[in-house]
Amino acid sequence: MIDARRALSSAEAETLAAHATPPAVVRVEGGDIVDDVDGPRYAQGALLGAGGMGEVRSVLDRRIGREVAVKVLHRGGGTQGAEGQRRFLREARVQGQLEHPSIVPVYDLEIDASGDTRLFMKRVRGVTLEQVLSALAAGDAETARRFPRRRLLTAFVSVCRAVDYAHTRGVIHRDLKPSNIMLGEFGEVSVLDWGIARVRSSPELEPSSAVASAEDALGATLDARVVTPGGGAAPTAYGSLLGTPGFMSPEQARGEIDRVDARSDVFALGAVLFELLTLAPLIRGVSARDRIDATLLLDEDRSPAILAPQAEVPPELDVACVRATSPTPDERWPSAGELAEAVDRYLDGDRDLALRRALAEDKAREARRALDDQEAPAETRALAVSLFAKALALDPRHKGAAESLGRLLMEAPGALPREAATELGTLRAQANRGFATAGLARAASMLALLILGLSLGVRVPALGAVVLGGLATSVAATVLWLRVTTERARAFFRLAAALSAVTAMTALSYAFGPTILIPAIAMANGLLILGQSDFRLDRAVIGVSLVPVLWTFALAALGLDAPPYEVSLDRIVIPARLVSFPPYTTLVVLALIACAQVAVPLAVVSRLRARLRGVEERLFLHSWHLRRLSAPEG
Repeated sequence: MIDARRALSSAEAETLAAHATPPAVVRVEGGDIVDDVDGPRYAQGALLGAGGMGEVRSVLDRRIGREVAVKVLHRGGGTQGAEGQRRFLREARVQGQLEHPSIVPVYDLEIDASGDTRLFMKRVRGVTLEQVLSALAAGDAETARRFPRRRLLTAFVSVCRAVDYAHTRGVIHRDLKPSNIMLGEFGEVSVLDWGIARVRSSPELEPSSAVASAEDALGATLDARVVTPGGGAAPTAYGSLLGTPGFMSPEQARGEIDRVDARSDVFALGAVLFELLTLAPLIRGVSARDRIDATLLLDEDRSPAILAPQAEVPPELDVACVRATSPTPDERWPSAGELAEAVDRYLDGDRDLALRRALAEDKAREARRALDDQEAPAETRALAVSLFAKALALDPRHKGAAESLGRLLMEAPGALPREAATELGTLRAQANRGFATAGLARAASMLALLILGLSLGVRVPALGAVVLGGLATSVAATVLWLRVTTERARAFFRLAAALSAVTAMTALSYAFGPTILIPAIAMANGLLILGQSDFRLDRAVIGVSLVPVLWTFALAALGLDAPPYEVSLDRIVIPARLVSFPPYTTLVVLALIACAQVAVPLAVVSRLRARLRGVEERLFLHSWHLRRLSAPEG
């Protein structure tokens, strides 16, 4: 774990103790300020860092009573000689004239009698972005808690703003990378190391006479010749290129110093953003040479969302990063400020997204609590479905809500909820009305056929009256069933229609015989009754439908009536019990009745089949939508 609040060394503790109760260092005598510092102004403090060119220490400014950082370039410019001192003086001049909250202010610059050059700056505390990203990549939970993506993106916007400010002042940083970004404990963000910054023509940034004289004495120019990095967090060293491989722009990697401008810094910022989002560098390689080659060969594969799908990079940030890291300067963001605005727009939306995600989680949690209530499973299940749906409306990517909702929708409850039972009853009533309409058509067709048959000549008026009355009663009862509104009345008329139809068929069976026309009529009538009745009555309906076929055989077997047919070796004779059978007319009527007995049931079944097919298609479509809803992404 990294800690921005590093433990103080004993030397620092002594320095801060003196700082906590600073002595009076100045006094006013006769209107004049008198310096009361005895000895050196700066009290030597702890070593903060050291390198080949010098060191950085924490010291106490005894005159002001504050802790500052001093960057010391050893005499002779360290390992880099005069070129190192030119760079050091140049960094002091550039950084000292950039007044921005995210650029460390310079307090003073001096060259002492021994030849050491000292740069006094604000003492900044914290951790570098490189340290944070390394800890996050290693899975450090405490770092993840203290530095969520949103905090890092906010800091990144501050860096972009600081760099954009420098660009307006004619300064190009040229070495932006995570190790040059400092994050403070209280939200402070600092852009470090302006040592190889390029200064464009700007009167406001002309060096002061003292610094100019020092640079002139060393033969310095405004632009350092060339530098090359040590890689990672190591200080940038001199060599053949300007910048850090892996973060320098392609034009920097090619050594095209004259083409380096604000868009070169935008590229580096894009590389920083890529690593911030994915916890992996955009440009990789074992050596600096490898990273330079990769920079020169950079192509379209720069999308963090594609290269690191596990990072779940939002599309807005993906677009911003891809544009910032374009190999062609003209295709990048024109300024660091515009890149900052792009990320800021995402953060503005992300604030709303974070709120919606929190609300979605609340809804999902409430739904899970509802499912735990076993006292009213049907009602709580419906409530849970509603709450999970609301959670998905707030956050469509809430996996827990999507999976739970899909499971609830696809898995039927053990018992039928009251609301579902009511809806199902309504659907069944509608289906029964369809069967009743078909039954009405069936009874009406039978009535018409009976009238056609009776036109042959009635032999037994009483029997004809029973058949005609039964069919007429069935038609009337069916009509009334379709018109009444109460379930009790419907049940009564449904039973009346069924019994009257069976009575008419029983009489017809006696008149024409049970095996000629009656089976087809009884079968069609039984189908209609089955479609309208409760499933528990199926056996009773089948038994009643067999009565018209069996009863005449039963009467003959019991000796109560003559057999329905006269059977001999070469013929079957049907006695004319109801009507006369004129030779030619009878054949025509029988043909019409037979055709009707085939066509009418088939037409009824066709209509019912069409209804069932429509219901099947709707159910399948509903099921398909539910499967799509509950299916995982990807």
